[in-house]
Amino acid sequence: MLGSAEDNTALSRALSQLAEVEDKMEQLHQDQAANDTFCFAELIADYIRLLGAVRGSFDQRMKAWQRWQDAQAMLQKKRETEAKLLWANKPDKLQLAKEEIAELVTEKRKHYTEHSYITQPRKERKTSIDWAYNQGIKYSYTFELRDTGRNGFLLPANQIVPTAQETWLALMTFMDHTFRNPH
Repeated sequence: MLGSAEDNTALSRALSQLAEVEDKMEQLHQDQAANDTFCFAELIADYIRLLGAVRGSFDQRMKAWQRWQDAQAMLQKKRETEAKLLWANKPDKLQLAKEEIAELVTEKRKHYTEHSYITQPRKERKTSIDWAYNQGIKYSYTFELRDTGRNGFLLPANQIVPTAQETWLALMTFMDHTFRNPH
């Protein structure tokens, strides 16, 4: 605008070019601000998801500990009942109490193993997630299947199909969410 008011054509042309550069700079600043806002929003969203995952992990840890403590308390009560039955000389009920104790010992061990597995820090190891992040892939997931350490990678036959169904459902949910929310 200032360039069109100037009589000197060289100065007029220079002022017009300066105005164009200023407009381009303003557009560049707006684009950069929008890009920075988007990146910051993505970072905050990732952080919120991370906090949710950590909270979920702590919730699972607390639930596993509570199941272990409940099984331990129940086992203690059954052992006290067994002692009372022994003192009362009731062999017919004593055998049933011993069977219940054996079941509770197994259950307590299962819950202890589950709690120990969740609580133990993972050893430093390279996984497919590490590889993906090193390749610049933003999101990567690892599915941990049903086994809690007893069978390793060899699931019993009766757990293979349910495990596959659970994993497939999780995978489909991830894919659906990704499709509906591309950013």
